[in-house]
Amino acid sequence: MSGMHARDEGLRRVSAITRWVAALGVAATGLFAAFVYRASPGRSTVSTTQSPATPSTAPGTSDPNATVPGISTDPGATDPAPAPTEPASSNPGFQAPAVAPTPAYQTPVVRSGAS
Repeated sequence: MSGMHARDEGLRRVSAITRWVAALGVAATGLFAAFVYRASPGRSTVSTTQSPATPSTAPGTSDPNATVPGISTDPGATDPAPAPTEPASSNPGFQAPAVAPTPAYQTPVVRSGAS
């Protein structure tokens, strides 16, 4: 019977080692993720208190007469793009384009096969 006890003891040791290795792997993964999060570029470490510019009527409101700035419902009217509210040098992040993009309607091109 000593053979069975030795086998059981060995299985207990292997099971305990496996649990410890799994726990250490999870902890190491968490530490690595935290390190990469702090070291990765693209996030500001300085907090700024700038209030975003809000238009007088916002899209998604329940007002049926609400309009989106720069878009006209009159097909003959040309509405210039609104001027930026902040100078470009004060906000180095994303900036609005000078001219609003216009939708381009094209027929889709479908290709199949290698020809």
